[in-house]
Amino acid sequence: MTATDAGQAGERDSGAATAATAEPAAELAIPHLPSPTVWPVTLALGITLLAFGFVTSLIFTAAGVVIMAIGFAGWVADLCQDAREGAHTTAPGAEEGGHERA
Repeated sequence: MTATDAGQAGERDSGAATAATAEPAAELAIPHLPSPTVWPVTLALGITLLAFGFVTSLIFTAAGVVIMAIGFAGWVADLCQDAREGAHTTAPGAEEGGHERA
């Protein structure tokens, strides 16, 4: 390797580093996540009791159906409340003027 080759290799390396640092860091938009809730666990419990009831007793089946319905209704109600509050109306990082890239 000659001095010219070493200089060119150094230019390539520093050019790559410069290109990576010259671009401004993209702002990371934090996406909206649903609020923590107990409804998925309630729904899972209802489904488990329903399945257990198929094997054992009609009482467990009925309890599973009721708990499953309550869990599903509660979960949907939470999602609807988030939608009414406007949590899901815009894309993450979206501004009213639209997206502009530099």
